[in-house]
Amino acid sequence: MKRLGTLVASAAVMAMVLAVQLTAAESDYFQIKLVDEQTGHGVPLVELRTTNHTSCWTDSNGIIAWNEPGLMDRDVYFAIQSPSYTFQGGGRALRVTRGGRVELKIRRLNVAERLYRVTGQGIYRDSLLTGHAVPIRAPVPNGMVMGQDTARAAIYRGKIYWLWGDTNRPNGPLGNFNTTAATSELPGRGGLDPALGVDLSYFTGPEGFVQRMIPWTKRMTWMHCLMVLHDPMGRERLVAYDEAMRAFGDVERAGLAVFNDEKREFDPLVEFSEVPKFSIAGTASEVRAGGRDYFYFKGLWPGGAVRVPADWKAVQELGAYEIFEADGGRGVWRRAAAPGKPSGPTQFTDVQTGKPISVHCDAIAWNEYRQRWIVLLQVNPGEVSYAEADSPTGPVAYAARVAEHGKYTFCWPVPHPFFDQEGGRLVYFEGTYTDSFSGNPVITPRYNYNQIMYRMALDDIRLFLPAPVYRLWDGRYLMREGVSAARAWNQVEAVPFFALAPDRRRDGTVQVAGVFYAVAPDGLAQSQSAAGDGDCLTNDKRDFSLAIAAYDGRLRLDIDGERFAGGVDRDGALHVELTSYGVTYHLAASYSDGKLTGGWKEDGGGTFACKRRITETWRDSPALVPLYFYDGKYTTEPKAGARPIARVLRNPAVSLMLDREAAAER
Repeated sequence: MKRLGTLVASAAVMAMVLAVQLTAAESDYFQIKLVDEQTGHGVPLVELRTTNHTSCWTDSNGIIAWNEPGLMDRDVYFAIQSPSYTFQGGGRALRVTRGGRVELKIRRLNVAERLYRVTGQGIYRDSLLTGHAVPIRAPVPNGMVMGQDTARAAIYRGKIYWLWGDTNRPNGPLGNFNTTAATSELPGRGGLDPALGVDLSYFTGPEGFVQRMIPWTKRMTWMHCLMVLHDPMGRERLVAYDEAMRAFGDVERAGLAVFNDEKREFDPLVEFSEVPKFSIAGTASEVRAGGRDYFYFKGLWPGGAVRVPADWKAVQELGAYEIFEADGGRGVWRRAAAPGKPSGPTQFTDVQTGKPISVHCDAIAWNEYRQRWIVLLQVNPGEVSYAEADSPTGPVAYAARVAEHGKYTFCWPVPHPFFDQEGGRLVYFEGTYTDSFSGNPVITPRYNYNQIMYRMALDDIRLFLPAPVYRLWDGRYLMREGVSAARAWNQVEAVPFFALAPDRRRDGTVQVAGVFYAVAPDGLAQSQSAAGDGDCLTNDKRDFSLAIAAYDGRLRLDIDGERFAGGVDRDGALHVELTSYGVTYHLAASYSDGKLTGGWKEDGGGTFACKRRITETWRDSPALVPLYFYDGKYTTEPKAGARPIARVLRNPAVSLMLDREAAAER
C-alpha cells in the first residue's frame, strides 16, 4: 500500500509539473485565429506576413502561434491573405502579447469552405503550441507522413479504407512509392464529424513509417479504383486496380490486387495481358443500370466513361469492360478488349464566361439532395469547378467555379459521398495541394503536397446551374423530373438547349412551357453596367470586395465594408471621387465582358481589376442565346420573322451522351 501511495503521489507531482510546463509554453505565444465570417470555422492556409516579409500560415484550426524575438509585446502589422479569401483592408496591426489571443474574421469568396488539412506533419502545430483543443489523435506526426498524393476511399467491412500515392518521410528524401493506406471510422459509428477532421489509422511498419501496400513489385506502383466485391466463397473483399510505372506516365504493367486482411497489405489478383488502352484509373463509382450493378470509371470524363459489371469474375477480364461511345447522335456502350478513342467527348463550359474549359474528372457521385450525379472538376492549375448530370455519362455542359488556389495546383479533387450530411445538401471533397505543374517558386510550408478537405452547400445560389431540356420523339419538352415521371428515357430525341429547372430558378427569369425557366427576351445584348458585386485585386496583389449600386440617383460603393456615395457610371465607364483616411482618391475604370478594370493616381497610385461574382455573371454569359418557338418546336435556330421568347443556354455538345438505362434506375 505504501508503494502504491508513493506511485500515486509521484504521478500527481509529475502531472502538476507537466501542467506547469505546458502553461509556461503556452504563455510564450500570442494566438491569432482566423475564422470564416460566414460559418465561424477556423480557416487553414491563411498567410500572415510582417513588413519585413516574415511569413506564417494558419494550421487546420485557423491558428497561428506567434513568438518572434523582437516582435513581441508591441504593435505588429500583418498583411493577411489566402487563396479565395479576403481580409478587410488587406491586413491589421495587432498588439501581440505573450499569452494573449485575438480572433479575426476573414471573408470567403469560394463557394466551397476550406476545412482542414487531412495529411502530413504539423496539421495542428500552432493549436498545440497555444493549448487549443484538437480533434484527431495524432495532430502533428501520423505514420511519419510528411506529404502524400491523391486520395482514394471506399467503405469496406464497416470502415473507410483510404489509399494514397507517393508518400514523403521525415528522415530521407525518398519515401513510399508503392501506395500507402489507412482506415478511419465512419461518422456516427465512432468516427469524427467530417466538419472537424478525419482520424486516420495508418498501416505502418516496424519503424513507424507507413508500409508499402504492394511489396511484391519493384517499380513505383499506384493503385486506383477501390472496389468492394464478394469472392466465390461469398466473402467481402477489397479490390484495387494497380499500375507499375517505368516513369511518370509510362505504365509497364497493370492488373488487380486484393487486400489481405491478415497481412494488412495487397496480394496480386490478376495481371492483365496488356496495359488497358482505356482509362480505368481514378475512382470506381457504383451504378445500377438495366437491372445490373456496375462499376463506372471516369464518368463524365471528356475522354469517355468506362464500366464493368460489379462481379468478381468480370472485373478480372479485360473483355468484360465497356466504353461509352457516340453513335449517330446517341451514346452506346461497346464491349471490346481495347476500345478506340471515343467520339463525341463531353464538352464542359464555364457558366460565367461561356467558354470551353479543359478539365480532368476523377470521380462522380450520386447526390440524394440534387437527385443527380455530381462531379468536381480539376481546372488547371488550381481551380475546382462543380457540375451536375442526369446520368453517369451526361449530358453535362455547364460548370461553376467553387474553389481557387491562386498559382498553386489543386489536383485530383474527389467527392466523399459517405460524408454527405442533411440528405446530401452538404457535400465534402478533398484534393492534393501541390506546387507541382504550377510554376510557382514559393512553396507553402507543411501544406505542400498534402490533402485539403472542403465542404460545400448545394443550395448555394451560385450552384444553380443550367440543366438539359429534353425533346422527346413525340414532341414534348421535359426536364429530368418530367422524363423520369413519364418513364420516357428511351423516348429522348435530343437536348436542344439548357435552362434552369423550377427548383433552381433565379430572380428575373420567366417560366416557359410550364417546364423550365429562362432569361427574359428583352435586353439581349450583354449588360455593360458596372453595377454589381465584384472580387478585386490590385497590382500589388491586395484583394478587396467591391459592391456598386444606384442610390437616390447616384452611385453607392461598398469597398471592404466601407461605404461611399457619389460618382458616375455611364456606358460602362466609371468615375468616382472618394475620401478615405484623409486622402481623396479619383478612380476611373471601365466595364467590359464581366470585368471592371481601372486605377487611381493618388497616394502612390495603382491599378485594379474586378471580376463579377458568380451570382451576377450568369446573366452576362456569352453562352446565352435567343430561344424561338415556331413550327411547334422550341429552338435556338433563328428564322425570318420569328421573335425570341426568352434566352437559354446553348448545348455545346455534338452528341447525346445519355446513359438511358442508368438514368431510368434513378
